[in-house]
Amino acid sequence: MNNAGIVETLPIDFVTREKLENIFAVNTCAPVLIFEGLLESGKLRNGSSVVFTSSVDNGDINVSMGNSMYCSSKAAVSEFVRYAAITAGERNIRVNAVCPGMTETNLLRDNPVLKSEILVENAKKYPLKRHGKPEDIANAIVYLLSDAASYVTGINLIVDGGITLSH
Repeated sequence: MNNAGIVETLPIDFVTREKLENIFAVNTCAPVLIFEGLLESGKLRNGSSVVFTSSVDNGDINVSMGNSMYCSSKAAVSEFVRYAAITAGERNIRVNAVCPGMTETNLLRDNPVLKSEILVENAKKYPLKRHGKPEDIANAIVYLLSDAASYVTGINLIVDGGITLSH
């Protein structure tokens, strides 16, 4: 499981090189380079499975105001997974990603822009009328890592309570 994520909600006018490089360093570069190191060192054995964490806010599926840096960094992860699956597939290694919707984690709770009233209203927009729980995402990851998904590679599995249905 290759999971990394930080967010800084800013209008595009306030994006700086330093902030952009920081978000990409954590959200994109670190997981990609860890995967590359594991692959090259032979630590990923034949039949292994690797799962990255992307997001439904990755630009291809959904966009949200003020999240251009986060969405761009997660879009890069989603695309990397597709290409990594081709390369790693030659070694019988599966590579996939989960793309969660809003999930009740510290990343959501600690965001100063998202006050509790905003989160309550936002949850009403989901067909399931709630944000995800960490175990919702964990169950999808367990599936992708398991033999039950032995013929699944190169996908971005959306786990979002249906929010992308309205986009």
